[in-house]
Amino acid sequence: MADLYVAQSFIGLASFEGGLVPCKIVPGLMPRPVRVGWNSTEHTLETNQPFFIILLDAATMEWVPARDGVMPDGRKPIQAGYEHNGEPLYHAVAMINGVKVPGKVGEHLGGAFVPFEGHEHFRKHYQVL
Repeated sequence: MADLYVAQSFIGLASFEGGLVPCKIVPGLMPRPVRVGWNSTEHTLETNQPFFIILLDAATMEWVPARDGVMPDGRKPIQAGYEHNGEPLYHAVAMINGVKVPGKVGEHLGGAFVPFEGHEHFRKHYQVL
């Protein structure tokens, strides 16, 4: 029930666990609207943790179907951030309960991970920016 407003979410980047990771930003979620999926859990960023809202340029960016952590042929995914060990991360959106939810994907992950209702959900099929 906490993600009631997820349809009105934004993509972002957050400093978390030694990396800069894709996150979802959902105005109206309490106690803070910034959520990161990490280690099978949806984490709420603390007040002192920095984050950034990402603005999309529809003229040069699009969401492209992908699967299994493989980047789409003939497309150049936009690197969003990195794991604590330097592995690159990209913005993803995946369907959870009929709603597109922002998350992260990396070739090393084998799919997308999205935070939703307290958990981090794995999806083999998703879209990458």
